[in-house]
Amino acid sequence: MSLEINSTLHNRYRIDAKIGEGGFGAVYKAHDTSLNRLCAVKENTLVTPKSQKQFHKEAQILGNLNHPNLPRVTDHFIIEGHGQYLVMDFIEGQNLMQIFKQHGILADDYIIPWIRQVCSALEYLHAQNPPIIHRDIKPHNIIVNPQGHVYLVDFGISKVYDDLKSTSMGAKGLTPGFAPIEQYGQGKTDNRSDIYALGATLYFLLTGQAPPESILRVAHDTPLPNPHNINPNVSPRVSQAIMQAMQTSASKRFQHMQDFQAALTVPTVPLPPSQPILPQHMPPVQSQPMTTKSTIPLSPSATRTPTQVPQVQYSDMVEVPAGEFTMGSESGDDDEKPVHTVYLETYYIDKYEITNEQYAEFLNDKGNQTEGNVTWLDIEDDDALIEYSSNQFKTKSGFAKHPVVEVTWYGARAYCEWAGKRLPTEAEWEKAARGTDGRIYPWGDEEPTKELCNFGMNVGDTTPVGKYPKGVSPYGVHDMAGNVWEWTSSHYESYPYNKTDGREDVTLTNVEHLVLRGGSWYDDGSDVRTPIRDWWIPDDSDFSNGFRCSRSY
Repeated sequence: MSLEINSTLHNRYRIDAKIGEGGFGAVYKAHDTSLNRLCAVKENTLVTPKSQKQFHKEAQILGNLNHPNLPRVTDHFIIEGHGQYLVMDFIEGQNLMQIFKQHGILADDYIIPWIRQVCSALEYLHAQNPPIIHRDIKPHNIIVNPQGHVYLVDFGISKVYDDLKSTSMGAKGLTPGFAPIEQYGQGKTDNRSDIYALGATLYFLLTGQAPPESILRVAHDTPLPNPHNINPNVSPRVSQAIMQAMQTSASKRFQHMQDFQAALTVPTVPLPPSQPILPQHMPPVQSQPMTTKSTIPLSPSATRTPTQVPQVQYSDMVEVPAGEFTMGSESGDDDEKPVHTVYLETYYIDKYEITNEQYAEFLNDKGNQTEGNVTWLDIEDDDALIEYSSNQFKTKSGFAKHPVVEVTWYGARAYCEWAGKRLPTEAEWEKAARGTDGRIYPWGDEEPTKELCNFGMNVGDTTPVGKYPKGVSPYGVHDMAGNVWEWTSSHYESYPYNKTDGREDVTLTNVEHLVLRGGSWYDDGSDVRTPIRDWWIPDDSDFSNGFRCSRSY
């Protein structure tokens, strides 16, 4: 039974409009009168005991999820005789099918940044214990908001993975062309099923052709047409990744979502970019209401040439798409004011802070050079977690995966250059930390807790990088609140930020104050906010200062 417009559901949710309908219910745009915000209400009219049990299971799965590319489920309830109701975030934007219909085939340069956000969400889902398999990935279920942030939606047929059960035909809920063979009752669905479906989604968006059904490919032993042969603008790199993702045999696909994501990342020696099909800048996504449906010698010569060029680990970087974001804060310190809008081109930033293990490898190749009258890393300090013994730099026991500390700005910059990267600008750091919605912390506006980040001496030291998956930024960047302060390339100057006013002139030798961002394990909650700023002199180091790298698109 349809809900009446302007009626109040469960004494809390005012129904504003019906925005979707299916065989067993509908989705409504609603207003949460208790929290005074928009929401989406998903109604399921099946009220059998079996369906209610499944509903509670689905609600518990979704209610415990917390990822920037997934909608939040905020409430669920059953009204006897009427239906089951799931309340979640209301998302403004267009799904990829709508964008395809509006703009036609897009170049992979435009699509890949969106798909990699989906990869991040699926990597998170698959890492749950037990893993959660989406099972209905397709263009309709990927929404891009007006700021270019992507949401993976419609979990109506998501399931907790059970390796003892095969997929039953009655529960498969598949979409022809996007579903792998195992969803036709030919085996068990697992994380590789989602890899197939995401590959099929890319196939459709980049070729304009419906992906051939997996069951027909198997029945007729028909090879999958190469996307590059259909659309020469699809780069060979992306085409190869799609072909592997869409193998009918799950054992021949990428075995983990992060492997698929890495295959879609620009390699160490970039291939020539594919010819854009649209103008240089993507047309803005129209704001249309959508919803969430179902690391030698100590001091070698300064001119020494490295014996081996390091392998750049681009797979450990995340892409931050071009666009505007809000920088600064009116409620913070004076150096955070005024709040202003900054536009950045697409760039990459390290997913994790540089570790002692990585920095020791660098020192073993380059030596601990003197720059700015000090060595890059102060290994004489008791707080340094790298030592020099037996003609080699080594990490202290138990600290290999912790972020490097006691590193000067010169030492941070030298590492980034050795790795084929650079230090992030202050603006790049802040956008990667807070996204485009002006959030206070990387995870949102919720006050920090010991589950979200390392701060306030609640651990008493640094922690291994990536230890706080619940506190990742909107782009999936770890530890941008707490653990260690992070060096940037920017001179400490007043706002508004302007990259052309000299603050990014890294050729200057008389630099006095360089910006640090993010707070550390030592600092309290107010110092791990995304807009917080501090400075340090470049030839000094500290027990709480580290860094990560960036690079241009």
